[in-house]
Amino acid sequence: MRAYFRGELPENEKRQVEKNVDSCPHCSRLVSEEDEFVLEIVLPPTQLPADFTQQVMRSLENVPILVPKPNWKKRSISIMKKTALAVASVTALITFGSIVSPTFASYVNSVIQSIQGVDNGMKKAVGNGYAQEINKRATDQGLTLVVKEVVADPMRIAIFCDIIDQNGKSLPYKMHEDEIRLTYKNKVGEDINPSGGGWTTKMEGDYLVLKHDLFTFLKDPKDIPDELTVGVGATILSGKEGNWSVEFPVDMKKAKAAAKYTHLNQQYTTPQGISIKLNNIMTVPSASLLEMETDWTAERTKQVKKTMEENGWVVGKPEQGKYSEAEMIDRYFQQVGMVYQILDEKGNVVAGWDDAIYDEINKIRTNTVDHSAIGGAQSDNSNKYKVWNGFTPLADNAKLTPRWPRTSIRDPICPWT
Repeated sequence: MRAYFRGELPENEKRQVEKNVDSCPHCSRLVSEEDEFVLEIVLPPTQLPADFTQQVMRSLENVPILVPKPNWKKRSISIMKKTALAVASVTALITFGSIVSPTFASYVNSVIQSIQGVDNGMKKAVGNGYAQEINKRATDQGLTLVVKEVVADPMRIAIFCDIIDQNGKSLPYKMHEDEIRLTYKNKVGEDINPSGGGWTTKMEGDYLVLKHDLFTFLKDPKDIPDELTVGVGATILSGKEGNWSVEFPVDMKKAKAAAKYTHLNQQYTTPQGISIKLNNIMTVPSASLLEMETDWTAERTKQVKKTMEENGWVVGKPEQGKYSEAEMIDRYFQQVGMVYQILDEKGNVVAGWDDAIYDEINKIRTNTVDHSAIGGAQSDNSNKYKVWNGFTPLADNAKLTPRWPRTSIRDPICPWT
């Protein structure tokens, strides 16, 4: 369920989770129980006043919160917001080299610029000439799948499609029913994403948008072919079974040349015993991608172990299809929520990140792009995670300072911290 909330699941697994929670009393109970457990364990009880819950609820009474469907997902608001971690400030100097200026592409009539839901980083890449016109189609069962255009760089790819009927009318992609897949090959036909999965599907206006974080399986831009052969296939579209397959080349050479790295190697340990290491920033045409690592200190490990033992939370051998109370709480200790901002030399906020799924309350997120990825623990005895957060491309030659705001329970921007 946490993987679902973080957007880590392949599309078919996302649908399975949603269908299962809607119909399975056991899984619905697990979601409910997770919601109840989190508040007790995020901070030691000695740090919270007796009326902590009442203060939080009073502060939230008049705050409008958008609730997605199906209804069980609304629990994710309280689950995620309680895991947000605010720590003391830390400063690191970040200097960017100049990004290679692209030659403005001949293709300028991009549909992407007119789509309201596309993030500013993607639109900036389009404005700088990184949109590629495709206009390839496949027809079956009276429906036509049209791949209209693509934006791609070493961080991510976005493929804009249309589904039209025999009368030329655009049809919606049915998220919980339709089946679609993506493949990637190099020039000699080798599959460069053999594990498959990892992309997302979303309707933006009348268009079906397929998005995939390329860096998750092509970590070094040098591993990306100059020409990437992308395949879009479907077996169910708008509720109809059939066979649709479109294959097309995507030019990656110019976007690869524009990629720049800034190595940070800055580290800070929070009062809660979480080590935060800023590794690097990769800046590409559509985004600046900040890579961080979180880990626990030995003191934090002892504290968590003691808390688990005192409450009788002993994680045993996992059982198929079951999560014990101890397992759920153990996962919440390991999932460290991050809240931070990036400031320029004048103290202006140029970027902000908040791991809470919904940002209507904190208002921290600034210039984020449609992306967040998290790596897993490196071993059974490790609490180390790698996290990647994406922002609208940061300015060339900028000196920037990351800041983790220290907040209190009375701070209106984060009343539960």
